[in-house]
Amino acid sequence: MKLKIKIIFLIVLIAASSVSSVLVYKSIKEPKKTVTEALVKEKIENCANLTTIKYEYQDIVTIKKSAAFGLIKGYSAVRYSAVARIGVPDISKVEASIFADTITIKVPKSILLDNTIQSMEQFDEMSSCFVSVNIGEMLPMINESKDTVSKSIKIENLKKEADERNKILFSSMFNKVGYSVKVETF
Repeated sequence: MKLKIKIIFLIVLIAASSVSSVLVYKSIKEPKKTVTEALVKEKIENCANLTTIKYEYQDIVTIKKSAAFGLIKGYSAVRYSAVARIGVPDISKVEASIFADTITIKVPKSILLDNTIQSMEQFDEMSSCFVSVNIGEMLPMINESKDTVSKSIKIENLKKEADERNKILFSSMFNKVGYSVKVETF
């Protein structure tokens, strides 16, 4: 009888050690990854000023001047290159929350961050000694052209594309850790 009790005790002991060995092995092989809201926000804020899309474009602006009742004329054409940057201006406004295995990230909508002239080239000019056209007279027209691009449908479409790219970016940052990610814009 004592022998049976010892054998049963030995079998239970072996089974318990086997189960605990399997649990220890799983915890070592697949450690539990925990993400906090602070960690999510810190990782996102490392992006600082998030430029999602950089759109380079060129345009040509011409100016015509005349004097002496239209008898004396002058004109000039300037080609300029510019870069429009579209993205999130203040990444610190991103909100993050975690519920169960889902991270919800709220990102401000993308806007036109800036539209900067990179270069100007005066390539076509006809002037007389009475009517000259200088680059200073061209700047208001160049700025008007630049503003037209800033308000164009192309820029609006690029803002939407930037929002989609942001969703993909933030999702990929946290999907790797085993969480499902929901990204919303506000």
